[in-house]
Amino acid sequence: MRPGWEALAARARGLGTHLLDDAHVSRLERAGSLSALAQQLEDTIYARFLPPRASSAASLETGITRSLAERLRTLERWSGERGRLLGVVFLEQDMHNVRALLRGAVGGLGPEQRLEGTVPTPALPRKALAVLARAETPAAVAATLTAWGHPLGKALLSEGAKGPSDPFHMEVALARGFAAEARRRSLEGGLHIRHFVADSLDASNAETALLLAGSRSEGSDEELFLEGGRHLSREGFMRAVAAEGRPAAATALAEELRGTPFGEPFAGATASPATLSVALASARIASLRAAARLDPVSALPVLLFVLSLREEGRRLRRAVWRVSLARGSGA
Repeated sequence: MRPGWEALAARARGLGTHLLDDAHVSRLERAGSLSALAQQLEDTIYARFLPPRASSAASLETGITRSLAERLRTLERWSGERGRLLGVVFLEQDMHNVRALLRGAVGGLGPEQRLEGTVPTPALPRKALAVLARAETPAAVAATLTAWGHPLGKALLSEGAKGPSDPFHMEVALARGFAAEARRRSLEGGLHIRHFVADSLDASNAETALLLAGSRSEGSDEELFLEGGRHLSREGFMRAVAAEGRPAAATALAEELRGTPFGEPFAGATASPATLSVALASARIASLRAAARLDPVSALPVLLFVLSLREEGRRLRRAVWRVSLARGSGA
């Protein structure tokens, strides 16, 4: 255990008391209108960030995002200079943010649309994300990140220098850049942080293998494997990729991951990659919850809170846009 985790773990446990329980989130997911959804958030920590009247999905999502960001900032203030103790956690959020911005640039979305789903971090605060959201191309995103000295910029810029921006390879470069930097940073964070990074890479590799199974892709699929996981080997990854279709790939992954927190989500799975991504997140949260009970004055309660907050935010955003789309289609 490193100095500083005691206070941070206590703060995370306090913040965790404001997380919504599963029954509450399930009710939100069944809301029939934006106003009903907003009403069910009135007595929660999200309330003070919500507009007086929930007139649009965008305004609701903005309020939800601001609440998520504020709680992450609280952790950052307790975690040393520029989030030293949680640098890897913020880096992973940066990776998610940049990926969303890259996809928005490729899709020609407006700046506000590109920002949907992003969460500010110490390295990429709200103003920085807004600048990146106005970049005209993925290459411009890479160049701006590099100019700012952000560690994810270099890998993206190297890929962009090869020629016209290729969305798929830009995302591959982003993932590889994150993996290399996260592994380096995790060496300073202790065992729990190293395991957190390894589990993130395992989850990413498992999702990638499932996406690739039964499909044809340019180049070598093996190049898409991220080094640094602790449960899914390169050989297991390639067996899943080579499977005839996603059900067979899920079976191969279940065998490879048996006895680990990731094994159960793949057991008999025929669900979509998106559904399995949620199941993997839930499995990580359950594993961290059990471990944190045994080691409560450590990084574990902090990591548990961060993943739980991330999953809660995902479910709330999904509920908002489900209602919005249903209303738009006349359902």
